[in-house]
Amino acid sequence: MLLVVEGWIMSDNMQSVYDVKTLQDNELYKEYEVSVAMQPVLFAANAMLMEKAKTFKLAGFREGKVPLAIVREQIWSGIIENQVNLKIRQEVERLIEEKKIDKTAKYSVEVKKFDPNNTLEFLVKFNLLPKVPEIDFNHEKFKNLEVFDLKIDDSDMDFMYKNTINTFGTFSAVSDSYRAENGDIITIDFTGTIDGNAFDGNSANNLKVIIGNKDLIDDLERQLIGLRKGDEVSLKIAFPNDYSMQEIAGKEAVFNVKVNELLKSDPSNTISDAFIKKKLDKFGIKNVQELDRMLKDRMEIDFKARRRERLKGALVDILDQICDFNVPDSIVESNFELLLQEHKKSGDLSAEKLEGDALQQLKHDMKSKMKIGYILSDLIRKFNIQLSEDDIELMKREDIMRNPAEETKIVEFYSNQKNNERIQAVIAENKLIDCIFDEKASVKKVPVTFIEFNKIQDISA
Repeated sequence: MLLVVEGWIMSDNMQSVYDVKTLQDNELYKEYEVSVAMQPVLFAANAMLMEKAKTFKLAGFREGKVPLAIVREQIWSGIIENQVNLKIRQEVERLIEEKKIDKTAKYSVEVKKFDPNNTLEFLVKFNLLPKVPEIDFNHEKFKNLEVFDLKIDDSDMDFMYKNTINTFGTFSAVSDSYRAENGDIITIDFTGTIDGNAFDGNSANNLKVIIGNKDLIDDLERQLIGLRKGDEVSLKIAFPNDYSMQEIAGKEAVFNVKVNELLKSDPSNTISDAFIKKKLDKFGIKNVQELDRMLKDRMEIDFKARRRERLKGALVDILDQICDFNVPDSIVESNFELLLQEHKKSGDLSAEKLEGDALQQLKHDMKSKMKIGYILSDLIRKFNIQLSEDDIELMKREDIMRNPAEETKIVEFYSNQKNNERIQAVIAENKLIDCIFDEKASVKKVPVTFIEFNKIQDISA
């Protein structure tokens, strides 16, 4: 009599022989020799062969009428390989359960003996990680960390209104005698010096500026009013005392400015229901209220994305300092060898970087990254961070909102199945960072406006 037991077709007087020998049983490395009877594997393989034979096609025969011996000759090696691999996976899972091995542990399998008429013997090698210690989210390192909270105010909305007009407003060419006014677009070349010396960021070509948008320092932008197309002037300005580049803050400078282009702002360039209906209706925005909601959403999405980048860097630094956790050398070595092979193939690393101190530094950096990666993975598991299809769709929409000009490329990236794992990893990491700094860690919450946050980002950059 034949039975189906756990996916295997077996006779009722036959049992699956399973034997395990422990070869090594250390804290971070375990090795076992597993022996299993091949008879149930062969029964399962034969059952699969019989099933496939029912619909097997071969020139000269009707479908399902190919002699079994011929079918076997054609597909038996593939079937037996599939069933052996399936059996190995099944027995490794059983071994993990019996030995109470961490299911996240990495393992490798090495087949030692394969006798189709007798037994299958293989080695299973587990590389385990030391237990990640509990993270103290009340540590002084967290308590001293400033975490920004966005508080949108009227100045932020004015800033976004001006950007909207810059993008969708109407601007027209002017005569050579026309002098620039507030709200006009002026395109300039400039070179600045302090005491006759250049400084970082002292020059630009064909820089497009909307006068009044505060894209430049006030003293310089104010003196652009009244200039005409073709004008070349020297303007004396003073950098504010709180300027982001401390080395030139409060100093006087001379800017040589040439006006390349000048476009006059149309009187209709004001945020109103009429302007929105004319310019933004095709985007589904009907009135000022809907525009405000969209602009606030855009600021919040942009703020959260850039804040996460800041906090990720801070989190990595803190965890590296307060978490006593080392990645086993065996795991580092195996991953490092793979990394070197990839770099050698791609040509990313020169010969000088593959030897001596440079090689050791590369290995040290990799070990640090692996350490942080394991800690973050452990926190994602402990905090039960879950992902859904909605998360992926939301992230795609947010990326498009932040970079509307790249919408086609973004959609293609998210549509490519090969990118799924990468996308899911980013989402899980983002959720973890939000969870830590919004719920778990004791930090200093600092309210900022969108404009203030942009200035902070510019200074830190």
